[in-house]
Amino acid sequence: MTETAKAPVRCGLSGTALKYIACITMLIDHIGASCIEAGILLPALAAGAASCGGIPVSTLLAADRVLRYIGRLAFPIFCFLAVEGFLHTHDVKKYVRRLLLFGLLSEVPFDLAFFRTPFAPQHQNVYWTLFFGLCALGCLRHCGERSAPGIFSALALAVLAELLRTDYGAIGVLLIVVLVFGTKKLKNIGSDLGGAVKGFKDGMKDGATDADANAATGQVANQQAAEKATIDVEAKQKS
Repeated sequence: MTETAKAPVRCGLSGTALKYIACITMLIDHIGASCIEAGILLPALAAGAASCGGIPVSTLLAADRVLRYIGRLAFPIFCFLAVEGFLHTHDVKKYVRRLLLFGLLSEVPFDLAFFRTPFAPQHQNVYWTLFFGLCALGCLRHCGERSAPGIFSALALAVLAELLRTDYGAIGVLLIVVLVFGTKKLKNIGSDLGGAVKGFKDGMKDGATDADANAATGQVANQQAAEKATIDVEAKQKS
């Protein structure tokens, strides 16, 4: 009696499962940040209260920390899912525009939940970080992952995310880049960036050297012309 070979069982998480985990951990994080931190702790601390509703502030602070630590799982998963979408979508521009639209629509609810105002310019939601990260990937793909324009564009987007104070800022943008290119290629990007800067400096030095050489040549020519004129004048005087 022959035994049929069984296919090996593959263990892993599907994209749907990752989305559920990301959403649940993000909800846990927002409960801590919006409900406990912004809604209870900050007003209690501002009033100098030692407890709120009979619960010590230290207990609320500890609970908030636990929820926020659990919520830290959400962002890397969202980065991974965004990168997967970027790599497999049929229309990258449409995908990035959709992220931008979500960022715009989410900004007012985000500001109301965390800052109790419809417009808080001091901080932007996570969709902006994902947007800048995918734009950085697009620049590196379009210009070349080891080209100076692509590298400078990606770094400029990371700096912009930091200046706009998006969630996770420049680190979030660079994390998205690392998920695609890896740390090994980032080292190559660093060396390429250094080479590009060195080449630019060498070009500037060569340009300055050429200018100095041209100036010296012109000076010599002027001296020769002056000497020739002097000789001609002396010859006329003797004649």
